[in-house]
Amino acid sequence: MKTYTQEQVDKIMEDMHNGYRKIIKKHDDEMQEFTIKYMKGLVIKSALLGLVNGAIIGLMIGSFL
Repeated sequence: MKTYTQEQVDKIMEDMHNGYRKIIKKHDDEMQEFTIKYMKGLVIKSALLGLVNGAIIGLMIGSFL
């Protein structure tokens, strides 16, 4: 059975912690990129829907006048 010194254990723990931080940072960056793409698409769809609704309402009001 292999024994480790406290310095070796500390180094292993630090390496694991740094690895987890890199994984979490990569995941956060990917999620942020996805969110930005999704929000851009949603804003464009909302603007187009608003324009279409405005045109329909305008035509309805215009036909009554």
